[in-house]
Amino acid sequence: MLVLFAKHGRFDLKVSCRGDVDVDDHHTVEDIGIALGRAFETALGDKRGIERYGNTSSASIPICMDEMNRAGRLLPGQWVCLVGFGAGA
Repeated sequence: MLVLFAKHGRFDLKVSCRGDVDVDDHHTVEDIGIALGRAFETALGDKRGIERYGNTSSASIPICMDEMNRAGRLLPGQWVCLVGFGAGA
């Protein structure tokens, strides 16, 4: 997950973390994600000059789902039908 996050974000990422990986790596990865999110939030400040998204051909369905969720239009147990087309579908 972190490798893909860095690759598609087009930045270098070197992470060092200690956790209870003998139990499960999942929680350690979650904690790293939370820490990265907080770091980006602090670094970006008021996000002035940053567009919400750019070329969306490969992400149109996830963006649509995210916007529906943020608007409160995506409810648990509700059926959703989305259709994508183009090079990124």
